[in-house]
Amino acid sequence: MAANRMKTKSAVLFISILGIFLYGGRVIALEQSLVYEFRAGKDYAETDQRQYVQIEDLPSGEQLFKRKVKADDYTENERFVLGPEGETRSWQLSCSAKDTDYSGERKGDELFIKGIIKGEEVDRKIAIDEKPFYYEPKFNLSSFVLSDAKEIRFWIMPIEKLKAYPMKARKMGEVTTNVNGQDFKAVKIYYAATGIAEKFYHRLYYFRKSDGVFVKKEDPGGSGGTTILVSEDALQ
Repeated sequence: MAANRMKTKSAVLFISILGIFLYGGRVIALEQSLVYEFRAGKDYAETDQRQYVQIEDLPSGEQLFKRKVKADDYTENERFVLGPEGETRSWQLSCSAKDTDYSGERKGDELFIKGIIKGEEVDRKIAIDEKPFYYEPKFNLSSFVLSDAKEIRFWIMPIEKLKAYPMKARKMGEVTTNVNGQDFKAVKIYYAATGIAEKFYHRLYYFRKSDGVFVKKEDPGGSGGTTILVSEDALQ
């Protein structure tokens, strides 16, 4: 019996090891589940929303992200596809409470947006340039974190604006940071708007050094709240 149990444990360990592979310089799981909390208020004691994220590696080399954002008065469902370098290729968002159900796709140097946003029908084309488009920088930047690059520039598009904005991210070094009572070796990232807007919008992001997973966001000004990783489960 003991020998059989040992064989079973060895088999499980072997399968688990096979479930992790090296792709594009990143060690990633075939499937991964992450849970984040957005906290605000004094000492960030109030949880305003929870985010449930599932990541699936596709045969094409892309990654599919499925995210459910739950707050007291709404639930958002999102799907977005990232390319091998972390760039967003397509995305979808639906939220009945906000009367929103739309999709977007990058084609060449243009973003194509179609659907309903806050009750209004939208069919729009937004011009950008060759820089990557990031639908959700907290996940897009993982590839940059694990690369040798020191700084990267990219585009974002806040849904409430329907306009593309140039952004930048810069590595500030490796640190030990505490997230939800657990210490992580992390890469600290300065994330900001470009030009004069940088003065008004800049954040600090932390990504786990070992695999590039986003673990925490900080607002140096103190008004933007914080987002932290509270649980995870790989190889579902």
